[in-house]
Amino acid sequence: MSHFTAVKTKINDENALIKAIKAMGLQPLIHKQKTLLRNYWNTKDYAEIVIPKEQLGCQADVGFAKTTEGFAYIADDYEIKRSKFPELNYNVAVEYQVAIAESKGYKVMSREKSSDGRVQLKLQVQQQIKRR
Repeated sequence: MSHFTAVKTKINDENALIKAIKAMGLQPLIHKQKTLLRNYWNTKDYAEIVIPKEQLGCQADVGFAKTTEGFAYIADDYEIKRSKFPELNYNVAVEYQVAIAESKGYKVMSREKSSDGRVQLKLQVQQQIKRR
């Protein structure tokens, strides 16, 4: 039976977030404490998970900072639009949902992007075979 659910992504699982970033071919830097994000304008933003600007092909790092409600996305939208990953936030959200689904035992069968930008993930429950 099909089931449709609309999900607004709230990122609160650090391992799934890191897996999502890596699924995009990026190698995030993981820090135990907040570290300064580098950018052209020398503004002072800090995060524990950092995607270096060199990987993005732009003038600013992107960060994910721990908050009491999960992780906050910190990025210069102007730089992201000019980078190799202009839809970075959107793609991380989709990959995050994939990582969460897989961590709960689902297999992603397909992904379809609609004309309004929504992504539909078709999932299948992994069946476990019990041996006697």
